[in-house]
Amino acid sequence: MHDLHNNLKASRCISPAAALTANGTTTGQTIDVADFGSVEFVFLSGVITDGTFTATLYEGDASDMSDEAAVADADLLGTEPAFAASDDNTVKRVGYIGSKRYLRVKVVQAGATSGGFITCIAVQGHPKTAPVA
Repeated sequence: MHDLHNNLKASRCISPAAALTANGTTTGQTIDVADFGSVEFVFLSGVITDGTFTATLYEGDASDMSDEAAVADADLLGTEPAFAASDDNTVKRVGYIGSKRYLRVKVVQAGATSGGFITCIAVQGHPKTAPVA
């Protein structure tokens, strides 16, 4: 059996919280990928009663994301996920293979009155130095 535990870092992007009910954008935490060779964003939904929730990945070189731009499809492994009422308790993921140092996720809610629950975790792998703290 190989050691995955000491070679991965999991970071909170979007915290699990009360239902996202307001139409608008939820912006996740900025993830620094400087010391890692790979990153996967894992989205988890809870109950979604209505509306759509569409994720977009952003990249930049500035730590405050002042230079952020949407990630080009060519720099994604898979597609950025979207959730609807039929996606209760679902896991979706997308990988990043671009060259920028900082990443973050934004989820746009539309058509939500009672909304739903969405959370996101960044899983970073292939560290330059292991074990990962």
